[in-house]
Amino acid sequence: MTKFRTEISNAFQAYIQALVEETIENGAIPEAHRENLRRFCELEGVNYNILVENLNDLIGLLQYEPDSLTKAEKYLVKALAYHCYYSLRKKELNTDSACGVEPASDAPSTLNFSVNGAIFKMLRVNGGSFQMGATQEQDEDEQNVHDVTLDSFYLGETPVTQALWKAVMEDNPSQVEGDDLPVDNVSWDDAVNLFLPRLNELTKMNFRLPTEAEWEYAARGGDRSHGYRYAGSDDVNEVAWYDKNSFKMPHPVKSLRPNELGLYDMSGNVWEWCSDWYDEYGDFAVENPQGPSSGDERVLRGGSWQYSSRCCRVSNRGYHDPGNHFFNGLRLALSE
Repeated sequence: MTKFRTEISNAFQAYIQALVEETIENGAIPEAHRENLRRFCELEGVNYNILVENLNDLIGLLQYEPDSLTKAEKYLVKALAYHCYYSLRKKELNTDSACGVEPASDAPSTLNFSVNGAIFKMLRVNGGSFQMGATQEQDEDEQNVHDVTLDSFYLGETPVTQALWKAVMEDNPSQVEGDDLPVDNVSWDDAVNLFLPRLNELTKMNFRLPTEAEWEYAARGGDRSHGYRYAGSDDVNEVAWYDKNSFKMPHPVKSLRPNELGLYDMSGNVWEWCSDWYDEYGDFAVENPQGPSSGDERVLRGGSWQYSSRCCRVSNRGYHDPGNHFFNGLRLALSE
């Protein structure tokens, strides 16, 4: 960590400590501070929404333990310092453990990349367990609902944009062109055999497609899931471009709300290839499933600007042969 970075972090912690006192006094984060707080979060790489959750948790703690101000302040400053550089699992606050919180992992919460001028982010998804398939809020029939446990991984903040595809491939297969639009008209074969090898050569990384289980877990919000029908909301219009609101056109990424993990366009806008062959689910618990070892069709997830809201549900499954282009795009994954 450079001296410059350390000085900014110290200033950030001092600002937060002062803000904590005023927040506690007012019972909420003062509106006058919210914009400054957003700017500090952007500068330090801190998720603003998670920060606000921590502050609100702190207020709740002090309502029950009014004498724990000093200890709670120490907890918050320490937690925020970790969160600047590491992914912090949300832990239940209590006065016994407030000063002993450890970071969930030594892995950074965000990875930033630039390829020939195209910039993109990878967000860390904390590992965990979830029920995969048509759970109750989905009101559909993606059988069988089964328990899945996953290790932590990284997922692209957005689908691969046309700007990134062009930076890597020097062409653009998309039907409607625009740098901020998701790339589409991409086959599974194009993604895996052409785009990913070139991207990995340029970045010296090992980007891949997400597994279907990773995709659904992240779309549901991972370990921060609120149990939504779509990725980030029960109202499809808040998070997805689909046939009834898109004017049958793709839209710039990040133009609607993200989900609980800060991931955009997991519902709607463009279908996203997964690494798995398609088959029906088993009815047994699995860890880090990779899908069938063979098949005829690859899995697609998320729906598209051309399809109904039903296809935008987090459990909905699409599939097509690996050579199909149509309205298909991709989202990058990276093992931790």
